[in-house]
Amino acid sequence: MQAIRKKRNVYALLFALCALLIPCFVVEQMRETVFILSVAGAAALILLIHQSRMVYNARLICGNSILTVHSAVLSDLEGTEEKTMDETIVSTFGALVGDKVYKWGCDGLNGSRLKNIEMDRERISLTFGSEAQTLKLELLHGLDKAEKVFQVKQNLLRETGVEAVINGW
Repeated sequence: MQAIRKKRNVYALLFALCALLIPCFVVEQMRETVFILSVAGAAALILLIHQSRMVYNARLICGNSILTVHSAVLSDLEGTEEKTMDETIVSTFGALVGDKVYKWGCDGLNGSRLKNIEMDRERISLTFGSEAQTLKLELLHGLDKAEKVFQVKQNLLRETGVEAVINGW
C-alpha cells in the first residue's frame, strides 16, 4: 500500500511542477517548452488519476480484509509464476499482493470474478479473472488446526459467496 501511495505522490508532484512552470514559460513566450510541459502535465494528470483509483481500491481491500498472509505465488494458466514475499491481503473486493491490486466482482458482468477457492494443509488457492485472462493466487496460510480452516472457509463463503473446497483435512 505504501508503494502505491508513493507512486501517487510522485505523479501529483510532477503534475504540480508542470502546472507551476507553464505560466513562467508562457510569459517568456517559449512555446515549445510550454507545449512539452503541457503534454507532460496531461500525462502526469492521467497517471495521477489512475494511481488515485489504485489507492482507493487498496484502501477498500485493506478495510474489508478477510485473510492476510506474508507469502504468495501468482500464476496464470500458461504457467508463468511470480513469487512475492510481501504482505498479501484478501478481501471481499479483491486481493492486494505487494503493490498490485487485483479486483473481482466490482466491474459488472464483464469484469473479473472470483471463480474457485481451494484449501489444503499448506495453501489457499484462489482462481479469479475474466473470460480473457484467468489468474491463480496461492497463499501460504500457516493454519494448523482444522477448526481455524473451517472458520476461514465460512468467512470466505460469507464474504465472497464462493465456497472453498477443502482437501487433506
